[in-house]
Amino acid sequence: MVLGPAAPEHEPPQRYDVGDEVDVAIDGSSTNPPYDKGWARGVVAFKVCNVDDEHVKAVLPKKYLRDLPPHMGFAYLVKLHDDKGYAPSHHDDPDFIRATDKKYAHDAPTRFAVGDQVECQVGPDVWHRGTVRERRVPYPGYGRGWTEDGEENKKHAGPKDTVAYNVTPHGVTYDSDDEMSSIMVPADKDCFVRAWDGDEADDSSAGEQANPPVTAAQHETLREAFSGLGSNQIDIPHG
Repeated sequence: MVLGPAAPEHEPPQRYDVGDEVDVAIDGSSTNPPYDKGWARGVVAFKVCNVDDEHVKAVLPKKYLRDLPPHMGFAYLVKLHDDKGYAPSHHDDPDFIRATDKKYAHDAPTRFAVGDQVECQVGPDVWHRGTVRERRVPYPGYGRGWTEDGEENKKHAGPKDTVAYNVTPHGVTYDSDDEMSSIMVPADKDCFVRAWDGDEADDSSAGEQANPPVTAAQHETLREAFSGLGSNQIDIPHG
């Protein structure tokens, strides 16, 4: 028998793939400037996991899993380097997981240029046409360099995390005060953004952002779940 996740009915778009090397947050200090503590390096082993999955229960401590909310999902399960076990990333967000590979770097080349016509996934199997407005730019509240309110963190002197693109929806004039006039694209992958093929039939309303940043309420829920645990990887059995 092979332990592994069942295919979800709709696989959500994700920034990283199985086999990618990443840094994963293992305790609350990971969100504090200069963001160099509370992280462990490893390789993505599974995507879209749940505390009830057999492959998750096989590698994470029972006590750790019992302290989490029922049926809680993970965006990724990361196998840590040096046989240090596994650690989950609860959200596909740079506060929880970030890549080390140069192909994901803030200055990495992009497939599309400013002014290109593209389609962005804005919901399950829902795509909306738009025009690339910016590439490899910081996004308020997204990762390093921001407070939970989306304001610049004055304590952070280093670079901010970036998104792949900001896209202006077709038929809309960009307004910095109107969140609905822009689509944030976190990664330059086909599951998030693709070239527009000229077919108007698939055009749909941009009713939500693709992969929005983790909210303050979600952060607080996770902090409560992690209270009393020193890190994600406490007593994690080695494979």
